[in-house]
Amino acid sequence: MAFSLSGLARAASRFLVVPSLLSTLTTPRLDPNNLPIPPNNQLNITHQWSQLDFNYPSNDTRDSAIESGNFIPENVIPFGIDVWEDRIFVTLPKLREGIPATLASVSRLSDSFSPMLDPYPNWDFYNDRPGCLSMISVFRVATDPCGRLWVLDSGKVNVAFNITEVCPPQLFIFDLYDDRLLRRYVFPEKQALVDNFFNNIVVDYQGDCQDVYAYMADTERYNLLVYSYKNRTSWRISHGSFYPDPMKFNYQLDDLKWYWNYGLSGLALGPMLKAHERMLYYHATTSYKEFVVPTSVLKNPAAINESNDKFVLLGERGYSRSHAGGSAISRSGVLFYALPEHHVAACWDTNNTEFSSLQQGVIGVEKRKLAFPNDVKVDHEKNQSVWILSNNLHMYLFGKINPQAANYIILRANTETAVKKTVCSPTYNMFRKRPYSNTTVNYETTSVRMEAETVEPSTSPLRSTTITVTTTTTTTTTTAATTRSTPTTATNRGASTTASTTTTPTTTTTERSRLGNLLETAGRMLEDCRDLPIGPDGLRPCDVIDRSRNTVNRMLANSPIGDVLNNGALENAVGNMTNNPISNAVNNTINLIRNNPISNAIGNIAINPIRNIANNNPFRNRFRGIFG
Repeated sequence: MAFSLSGLARAASRFLVVPSLLSTLTTPRLDPNNLPIPPNNQLNITHQWSQLDFNYPSNDTRDSAIESGNFIPENVIPFGIDVWEDRIFVTLPKLREGIPATLASVSRLSDSFSPMLDPYPNWDFYNDRPGCLSMISVFRVATDPCGRLWVLDSGKVNVAFNITEVCPPQLFIFDLYDDRLLRRYVFPEKQALVDNFFNNIVVDYQGDCQDVYAYMADTERYNLLVYSYKNRTSWRISHGSFYPDPMKFNYQLDDLKWYWNYGLSGLALGPMLKAHERMLYYHATTSYKEFVVPTSVLKNPAAINESNDKFVLLGERGYSRSHAGGSAISRSGVLFYALPEHHVAACWDTNNTEFSSLQQGVIGVEKRKLAFPNDVKVDHEKNQSVWILSNNLHMYLFGKINPQAANYIILRANTETAVKKTVCSPTYNMFRKRPYSNTTVNYETTSVRMEAETVEPSTSPLRSTTITVTTTTTTTTTTAATTRSTPTTATNRGASTTASTTTTPTTTTTERSRLGNLLETAGRMLEDCRDLPIGPDGLRPCDVIDRSRNTVNRMLANSPIGDVLNNGALENAVGNMTNNPISNAVNNTINLIRNNPISNAIGNIAINPIRNIANNNPFRNRFRGIFG
């Protein structure tokens, strides 16, 4: 059995953490049968609806729309959101018939808790613009700090049953100061492949309102499209990490079971690291994995084929049924994301070196409010907020919506207060570094493929729905946009991508022989505690151990043994343990197990009865089902 100083620290951590520290280092676990309360539950409902309704010019117009089937209230479902100043934008994709407008807005300052939707930009845009000159079916939108709304139109209708492509995928860009259409861009056939499904978009702004890029996910064909606002061109990137995980196709929520094999969908841009560099965090819908890639790679189509090693696997979320929904990142670098199958809004600090279940925090968990958290956004305000849309999508598609219940809910929380007392808090981990600064690819990927094509304006606004990859007929209509100075609400945080690393000294055979028996005992305990039942606070004993390791490291750093360990002299460290507070925990391991307050709190565990406690506990099967 091999030993290391990190193993010693993990073993010692079991006995050193006092109860007062546990409250600040623990976060709720994902137990859908016994949902805990987050340590700093700040998610507040801003809007909610049983059914969505539109603000028609008159009651007669509304009645006429219902009579003709143009408006079927029970078929309208919100899918994505974004926020700009006092407005909340809500996407309404045409999953079924009877959706008169695919994009709408509501006021943050509305007196009504369930306000009517105002079609965006107005009713005339849907009534007076023929064919594909209007927006068809929008799943998600994105705002940028320059006051623009980027709308990704899938062009697909009846998505829930008999999907039909009415128009090719296209991008609409609006000026949010006067709601004027600035640009319409139709993606070339060689990029928008047959059976495509574009359902997410993020906008990469780095200080110049003209030199902006958009990244768009093709969930069905597993591609990422990149669009340059300045150059009016786009290109397609394909990579193995965009594919769904074939072992994670099964979903389950509220007694409903279904099968999805969707690829790339979750997109979130990290904060500014240096000039012209940000990181794009992404995941497939049908996957537990999270990946990252520098945006400089995506913005350089000429070198994309030599950049396969830049697409990096961060890790797995670690929970069973941890398919993630929408995601977004705050300026401080906290990734917020949804776990629909657990009714959870979660977080992870991108400054952390570890991406695992132990480093995933929970900012909200409630079956009613977060029935199916589908989209997550962070606004551009100076004091940022995270916004979450819960839409009961599983009941809409596979069950039945209760017209008397609050089915569609928008929630909001301040990004800083939401993560307090969770592992996502900047104060939680004192030894943070960027996970992508010193990592290698450990995910088997296909080769990167790219096609770049400049799209010239055309006189025809339409493209045949019979797509061939050899012919491209596309349209770009533009209106001159006024260049604005950078808004004061846009904050660029400069940081270096080079992270400091700590070298851990290795032990020799002689040193291991001195500590062998002790560490073997501690190691067995750490392994065996994986079978222990969940405690009343929703935690496993191992969670307490693992979450306390940073506290132990801080204790080591401020103690005589810590100084010795940092110098790599384990020989002297063992001698210095005699009068060190850590030595009591290390040298009296077995006694501390039986008498330590932590041990008593988690079940008075000793090595021999561990498995008996686990096997005889009624919660054991539920525990294993949840945490795998």
